[in-house]
Amino acid sequence: MENPYEHQQAQLLSRIVSNVEINDDNADIAKLSEMWAAYDSSVQIHLESTNSLSEPL
Repeated sequence: MENPYEHQQAQLLSRIVSNVEINDDNADIAKLSEMWAAYDSSVQIHLESTNSLSEPL
């Protein structure tokens, strides 16, 4: 006997896999954002300590 819910289960599984991939991509973007913020902070500290910081244009 064939599973009457097989099509629905396949669709749900496909959606779950797609969402996991999207969440993985979002986690990578969040990590990159954190790294960029830390880099920006380090650059700001360095420029201030070397008196190389100029006024914005």
